[in-house]
Amino acid sequence: MEIQEAFNCMTERLHAQRAENERMSRSRQRMLLELSHDIRTPIATIKSFAFALQEKMVADVDLNRYYQTIALKADRVNQMAEDLFTMLKMESEDYVIELKRIDISELTRRVCAEHYEEITRAGFELAIEIPEHAAYVNGDEKLLERVIGNLLINAKKYNQTGKEIRVGMKVRGKEVYLWVKDDGIPIRADLRDMMFTAFVRGESTRSNRGGTGLGLAISKAVMEKHGGDLSYREESGNRFEMRIPILSFET
Repeated sequence: MEIQEAFNCMTERLHAQRAENERMSRSRQRMLLELSHDIRTPIATIKSFAFALQEKMVADVDLNRYYQTIALKADRVNQMAEDLFTMLKMESEDYVIELKRIDISELTRRVCAEHYEEITRAGFELAIEIPEHAAYVNGDEKLLERVIGNLLINAKKYNQTGKEIRVGMKVRGKEVYLWVKDDGIPIRADLRDMMFTAFVRGESTRSNRGGTGLGLAISKAVMEKHGGDLSYREESGNRFEMRIPILSFET
């Protein structure tokens, strides 16, 4: 009976692993198909504009606009490639992030300062409620900076009806909770389970502006690599909350 139960348990684990492998394979295939589709538009623009410049079909007054468009589209393609590379790294069990002692309070204030002008110029009020004291975590500074920046950019990009973005942080128990909240239209309930999946975009709920569709998926994967999480809840708008274990807290 023990041998039979052991074999049954092993069979169930093998079936579960096979199903997970198939799911991951379909996810990667969808990711590559979506990326190849998304990359065609900027490449087509670059090609057509370069041809027009080569054939001297562009008036002198329009030259700067053509060069700027080519540069912007090239940046777009480069961002897609970087996002895909980061996503694949995050999915790899062998990838180990570089951890060091970081004051996440100071890091958050710095990221908010870097985005402050861009957010206020877009017509939003940025309210920052970060404690003055240090809160140290074991983390990869560049990756955590990317997550916080991504949440701020999303709040600015997809909030079409509100006027405020709030950033807050609290320490509860042995964890730090850091959130970015906007007062825009809440994300549709039927999309909330999928929003952290690669290539699910916010504009399907709040606007029609494009992105790579990898931002939230990468952000959640980064937080999980840190032993934490990234979650969403509706709270008079939209609230995205990072959770990460704390090393020490100085009052």
